[in-house]
Amino acid sequence: MHRAYKALKRNSTMKKTILILSILILVSAGLFASDGESAQEKATIRVSADVAPSVAFGITVKAINEYPVKSFKAFREAVSSTLETSINMVALYGNIQIALFSGINNTKSPVTIAISISDLVSGVNAVALDVSPTEAIIPAAADSAFGVLRNLPIGIHEAKGTRGKSLLAPAGDYKATITFTLTT
Repeated sequence: MHRAYKALKRNSTMKKTILILSILILVSAGLFASDGESAQEKATIRVSADVAPSVAFGITVKAINEYPVKSFKAFREAVSSTLETSINMVALYGNIQIALFSGINNTKSPVTIAISISDLVSGVNAVALDVSPTEAIIPAAADSAFGVLRNLPIGIHEAKGTRGKSLLAPAGDYKATITFTLTT
């Protein structure tokens, strides 16, 4: 009987050991189980930046030669928004270059600038003028660079159909204005 008791006791101890090992395996599997992600933790930061659309243009007497244009600030310092110049009235029979037009653009679309001119007026006397060109297109920005239009010559002359009127203009202080208007 003693043998049978020892066999039962050993069998019971073995069952307990197997039970304890099974519990340990289940607990370990739960602790080290993966949820489909890698065992390494991750953290991410998403960064965003807004760049406001901007267009700048202006006029100069001398050519702008800096390329590439480095910033809107540098461009604005190189051009003027107003310019005063004197011309020889007799020269209006032909084309007179008045200024150079330049512009920069950081948008994804080209920008159109309409160019117009008023008559050359002194009191009640007027000489009709045309400007050339009548529009300028500043290219779209691309490849991490501004769209740049540089040194477009702006010229004026007597309007068609009035040729020679400037030669007959009465004495006076004549003034005209060239206007650059952003249209798109």
